[in-house]
Amino acid sequence: MLDLSVLKEKVWDVKLFDGEVLHIKRPSQKMVIEMMGYEETFKKQKDAKKTLGTFTKMILDILNHNTEGRVFTEEYIDENFDLTLGLALVQSYMEFVKEVNSNPN
Repeated sequence: MLDLSVLKEKVWDVKLFDGEVLHIKRPSQKMVIEMMGYEETFKKQKDAKKTLGTFTKMILDILNHNTEGRVFTEEYIDENFDLTLGLALVQSYMEFVKEVNSNPN
């Protein structure tokens, strides 16, 4: 039997800089479409500042999709993340998404 409630409940744990652990939900279909839109935007943008702004929004979308209801701001991302940390977060989240999607139970 396919149990959709089990799939829906799967979360990705992220330990923040202060030691707090966030539980990030799997993306909704809407969020997946937004993420794909970011990829298209990255390909088209030639302005590095705008590209970093878009990257910040992508990180915010991921972090703000948490079960705790914590809301992150662009200021938080700007002060705590550099490109390497941001890429690590995004890549790890995408691995979680692939894993969840490839294992339906």
